[in-house]
Amino acid sequence: MGQHVSKVSGVWILRLVGMFCLVVPGYAGMVTANIFFNQTYTQTTSGVSFTGDYFLANGTMQTPTDFPTVILSYPGPNFVPTTINGIDFSYQTGLFTDDTLFHNSFSPGSYDFVGNATTQASISYTQDLYDTMVPTLTAASFNRLQNLDPTFSPTINFNLPGTATEFTTFSILDSSGNVAYTTGPLPNTIRTIVLPANILLPGSQYMFDLDFSNQMMATSMGVSTIQGFDVRTNGDFSTAAGSAIPEPTVLTLLAIGAVIIGLRRRSRYD
Repeated sequence: MGQHVSKVSGVWILRLVGMFCLVVPGYAGMVTANIFFNQTYTQTTSGVSFTGDYFLANGTMQTPTDFPTVILSYPGPNFVPTTINGIDFSYQTGLFTDDTLFHNSFSPGSYDFVGNATTQASISYTQDLYDTMVPTLTAASFNRLQNLDPTFSPTINFNLPGTATEFTTFSILDSSGNVAYTTGPLPNTIRTIVLPANILLPGSQYMFDLDFSNQMMATSMGVSTIQGFDVRTNGDFSTAAGSAIPEPTVLTLLAIGAVIIGLRRRSRYD
């Protein structure tokens, strides 16, 4: 499962920004536009190693019919269509294992979101602003996830980010890349979480995603924008197979039932 391109990027940001954007009756147009540069690492029992980079652009519009297409224009010049799903639009690359190639493909300059042949929002990318720290679970926490009993609620510890990170997010994705659990944005001072019990399936493959995110919010042409730089570490783990032993509540009911039956049988002979 390693080298997944995370579906977590920008999901919480779209939701949070959308909550604070005013909905104006009769208004049609772009509401948010964001670009995210992602550095990814993989953690195993041997340590953490660089995996690659990927780029993500996304945003929202007021109504699904505002723009039949939204084009991202960026230095090159390059023009790529986004995928539209209702009021959301997005474009995401695959993983670039060559860091130099990634930066040559997505170089500094103006990243413009074009709808109806008109630039609706523009974001100026001038330099990388990634955190200097690589997200890493402690060895004990990484090992704790391996063959995890999903009915257990483990404590997960990780390192603190550097000064560039605004918030930290810990997420778990299933084998299809769907988000099974996420903390959402946490303060950058948090280094411990407790994973809730019974949120994962037994005997299943998962991947964790620990993200140190630095984001700059702005406004362009009335559109709320975010330029983000995320350093994220992924790691694979599996949950323990389910047990055939009944849960304690079931055992209790069976025990009570056995006592009642025994008492009834005994009363027949008294």
